[in-house]
Amino acid sequence: IDGPISAASMPRRSFYPSGFFPIRFLALRQYYNWINPFPIPLNFLTAGYVRINGSIPIDRTGGDLFKALVNAVEALKNRDKVWIYPEGRRTQDGNLQPGKRGVAFLHQQTRAPVVPVGISGSFKMSFLGFLLGKHKIRIKIGKPIYNLNNASLEKGAEKVIQEIGELMV
Repeated sequence: IDGPISAASMPRRSFYPSGFFPIRFLALRQYYNWINPFPIPLNFLTAGYVRINGSIPIDRTGGDLFKALVNAVEALKNRDKVWIYPEGRRTQDGNLQPGKRGVAFLHQQTRAPVVPVGISGSFKMSFLGFLLGKHKIRIKIGKPIYNLNNASLEKGAEKVIQEIGELMV
């Protein structure tokens, strides 16, 4: 829910569904399968949603960053906005996790700026709680990072996580 919440205020490209979503999200390739890890009927909803909103399929199984993120690199080179969780996934415990190399890799490959976003208040929030306004979500957008190129992928990811951590204080 974090990504769609922050994307809600972004300008739209068109009214066609995949153009309507201003930011493209990374989604595991398995979510595109009509039979996926989610139980019925969520599996069909998930597969439909990632197709309609223009999500970018990724494959994390081989350990090859370029192969895993080739579609995201292409999207960034086409000047699309791409949402990536620098931790490699949404948090499982509500705390900021160490960064993965993917965010720095995408920056190195495309020179696209990285805009850190700190989101707090959404962990363990139910959809009903969100609809009823029972939780306050805070989103802080940091200044773009234009240069991670001199750092290793690990150090670049660490810098992005550090910036996000400062936004969440």
